[in-house]
Amino acid sequence: MQSSEPQRPLPAALRSERRRHALMLCLIIVLAYVYCRNAVIVGDEVVHEAQIRRFLLGDFSIDPRLTTIPGYHLLVAALSWPFGAYSLATVRGISTLFGTALVLVYALLLRERFGAVSPQRLMQFAFFPIFLPYFYLAYTDVLSLLLVFGGLWLALRRQAIPAALILALSMCVRQQNVIWLLAVPVLVYCRDSGFRWCRETLKAQLAGGAAVYGLALAGFAVFVLWNGGVAVGDRGAHQLSGLFVGNVFFMLLLYAIFLLPSVIANLPATLAYARHHGAAPLWLAALLVVYLFGFQNSHPYNAIQPEYFLRNGLLTLLSSSLPVKLLFFIPIALAALDWLAMAQRRPELYVIAAFSVLALLPSWLIEQRYMMIPFALLLLYRDEDRPGVQALTAALYAVVAVVFVYGTATLRFFL
Repeated sequence: MQSSEPQRPLPAALRSERRRHALMLCLIIVLAYVYCRNAVIVGDEVVHEAQIRRFLLGDFSIDPRLTTIPGYHLLVAALSWPFGAYSLATVRGISTLFGTALVLVYALLLRERFGAVSPQRLMQFAFFPIFLPYFYLAYTDVLSLLLVFGGLWLALRRQAIPAALILALSMCVRQQNVIWLLAVPVLVYCRDSGFRWCRETLKAQLAGGAAVYGLALAGFAVFVLWNGGVAVGDRGAHQLSGLFVGNVFFMLLLYAIFLLPSVIANLPATLAYARHHGAAPLWLAALLVVYLFGFQNSHPYNAIQPEYFLRNGLLTLLSSSLPVKLLFFIPIALAALDWLAMAQRRPELYVIAAFSVLALLPSWLIEQRYMMIPFALLLLYRDEDRPGVQALTAALYAVVAVVFVYGTATLRFFL
């Protein structure tokens, strides 16, 4: 909820502290880039850097392994062109600039929503363990999140047409962003209407950027029909052949892991929520049924090198036996209850949960990168934790994220 109080000038000491936080954050990002810029290509970088290299050489054909519309690759190639010959360090430097811009846009969103920028929340976002490692890699996800958050910031400031254009461009980076093209105006409507039906608010929104949103959706539909599917290449591994709950449950598990200090601190409120809602045991029973019968680690890419890919190692462990699978349901159920309990105080979280499920269900491959936008929105809209919990969470994120960056750069492991 936005602050209705007039903003007072910040005390000099507080302004100085925030400058120190910002300087320290920028220094860490730069030092990490210097360390990672020439590291060996990892994961899907081999596909993305090959496509960027093609564009720089004047070859505008699409690599058959590339699943996304090559908006990221065209932009990075254009920004790399003035530097002359292709360089992986340059490409990673451009990705690092996208990551830095993302942190700045998140700060603008914090100011827009709360009237001020909390250094602890900003640090938590910048060091979130599945965000920071991708700042330094030739991956599409950071630019994708930057565009979605840029569109959200513009929409919250009632700049509907620019917001719709930015969100439409985000689909040229990752096609799944069509879901967030729909989610952003819903979040803005809910804020403006106070989560009630309001015809005037709806009319005002439709009179704004509705035509641009409609054109973007129509363009996406034409692309899917012309392309014969959502994925551009490697369609056998990324086909729309059903609905898969794997990513939904994996996100809840990561929620319980990454937000553990907050989940523990909120445990009394979460248990009170469960006690006051008689249907909670039925919800959990239904969730368990879907989990046991629906969660399957069956994608071939999720079986590759579980000793190297942390995600695949965790999925292999989770699927190793029924007792282990049941044991993992405990943090998953706790995460679901924590989210629902918090959504009572922050109704936007219901909207984020619904669109997150819509975004994750079509994906057979279980991949933490697909959860970056849901987690980013969660960090923006969730309750403010107590100062001690915030400080502990930020410190844990910083340590884990730096370890993840180090492990990625040295090929010891990858997410």
